[in-house]
Amino acid sequence: MIRRVVRQEVVSRALAALTPSVRELAREVHVTYASLYAWAAGRRTPTAVNLRRLAEAAERRARMLTSLAAELRQVADSES
Repeated sequence: MIRRVVRQEVVSRALAALTPSVRELAREVHVTYASLYAWAAGRRTPTAVNLRRLAEAAERRARMLTSLAAELRQVADSES
């Protein structure tokens, strides 16, 4: 039963990490939701500061996903 709960918890965190909202990303970058869409549509150009913040947010998410992938592998390996 404990393994099942651990597995469910890790999978739940992985899915949440894989489906971040644009609003969450906007908060991380310290801009509005509309700004992110305007950048993507080419209606506005992000500043160098905002590009750095966006890069940092992407790097944080990449580290979190890498960590979650390792946990998923560990859970799978423990059940083999």
